[in-house]
Amino acid sequence: MPDHLHIIARWSHARGLAREVAGLKRWLARRQGIVWQRDFFDHRLRSDAEFRAKADYVRLNPVRAGLVARAEDWPHTWSGR
Repeated sequence: MPDHLHIIARWSHARGLAREVAGLKRWLARRQGIVWQRDFFDHRLRSDAEFRAKADYVRLNPVRAGLVARAEDWPHTWSGR
């Protein structure tokens, strides 16, 4: 999406989610020149079904926004699998 970012990931509990997200945003800001808004929204996924539902939501976001006709046409998707 042109104005926000969705990430489904595991984070280090030892460092804490806020610290990890701040580090990622700092790295992306330096590398890509992004100016981020403050804070973030997190959602804990507690089941495989919830994971699949959120992953589908993220994949279909560019389609709902009218940026592409099909999710697979969106060029800014990466899966570590």
